[in-house]
Amino acid sequence: MAKKILGILLMLSLVVSVGGCWFLVGAGAATGGVLYVKGAAQKSYPVNVEKAYNAVLAVLAEDKIVPYKKEVAPTVASVEATLADGKEIKWSLKASGADTTEVTLRIGTFGDKDRSNYFFQKLDKQIPG
Repeated sequence: MAKKILGILLMLSLVVSVGGCWFLVGAGAATGGVLYVKGAAQKSYPVNVEKAYNAVLAVLAEDKIVPYKKEVAPTVASVEATLADGKEIKWSLKASGADTTEVTLRIGTFGDKDRSNYFFQKLDKQIPG
């Protein structure tokens, strides 16, 4: 009897785990390639880090957001600012190939999916492709 209950619990935990993975893939597909991992939004762009970095700065400038920290190197970059409501916005950029950059965005401590989508839509316009 105990083995049967243990088997059922194991099956349920697998279903929940697999279901969570399907949700993650579905969420990424539904938002045009934006993937959410532990409150951070991620997307890859077909440009080098410097071009992606300049595009991030342009997106922030459009909304009159002034970064308080900016760092750029050939393979990594970061931009940090404070939004009007006091939440922190942090962009991290990392080369993931010769001309591909993975852009990660976190808004606030736990992330903000709607605002992340907003900023990635603006970034998509800055980096066509």
